[in-house]
Amino acid sequence: QTMALEVVELPLQAETGTPAETEIVPESTTPAERIPLDYTFQDALSPRLLLSLGSLELADTPEAITSEQAPELLMLWQTLENLTRSGTGADEEVNALLQQIELTLSSEQVAAINALQLTQVHLQTWAAENGITIGTGTGQGTGQGMGQGSNLTAEEKATRQALNGGTGNSENGLSTTLTQLLITYLENIQ
Repeated sequence: QTMALEVVELPLQAETGTPAETEIVPESTTPAERIPLDYTFQDALSPRLLLSLGSLELADTPEAITSEQAPELLMLWQTLENLTRSGTGADEEVNALLQQIELTLSSEQVAAINALQLTQVHLQTWAAENGITIGTGTGQGTGQGMGQGSNLTAEEKATRQALNGGTGNSENGLSTTLTQLLITYLENIQ
């Protein structure tokens, strides 16, 4: 996170007319001064998807999550995943965690996520580029054989199942999968 500095000049010395001394005082950055996450544009993803996909999209950019941020973000995302998985998290708890995640990101990182203007189209493109198919959570069928995905590891199959809305709700499946992928990413930041 960056910190703005304010230079405060003290009274002039009578003999020389030069400042007696210059003091550098950090400006406090309050949440009111921060750039908020923007999820009001047309077709915007949910705040959770914006934060998770946006954080993944920041990798390999100047605004990538830092090694200083990673431990706190990891703990917050793991807590969010546990609340979601258990079904015990009230909306207020989930929203508080999402707000804390947002506040852990720098203003520059939030601005970069906002600039991406992430929508379902972006999410589908990202998933396709990463070998993940997104289902609608509908449909039925049975069968056996060597279809697409038969050579995947158990972890890769779980990822695809979650993205395909294994619970019947593709938004929850997507959130869960992106959260899991983000947790793995955060665990590997050094």
